[in-house]
Amino acid sequence: MQSRAKTVTEYMKEVPSDQLDVLTEFREICLRNLPGFRESMEFGMPSYSRDSQIEVAWQSQKNEIILMVKNEELLKSFRPQLKGMELGKNHVHFKKPDHIDFALITTLIRQVADSRQGVTA
Repeated sequence: MQSRAKTVTEYMKEVPSDQLDVLTEFREICLRNLPGFRESMEFGMPSYSRDSQIEVAWQSQKNEIILMVKNEELLKSFRPQLKGMELGKNHVHFKKPDHIDFALITTLIRQVADSRQGVTA
């Protein structure tokens, strides 16, 4: 959903109840594993920026949750583990929240934190 919320906390109050637990976990994973990143609302979705560049974002849609990772090469390296998910160049669509592997998402987000400009540290 494209939100007009000014903060992620406000955004969380708008999400459908059946997605709230998953989105709360996404937020906690990002907050725990993206040190030095700034959480904000950009383009109507929760976003995590470093050096004024959005590197991770996520959002609720009517029938899915979308996770966006700017580092296309990094996301591409996770394609085998994300088999069965709808994948784009820099995003993953989760149509069934109960199938989300949060340990895998945590690993991906940690690697975002360790990467710079598309090159993994």
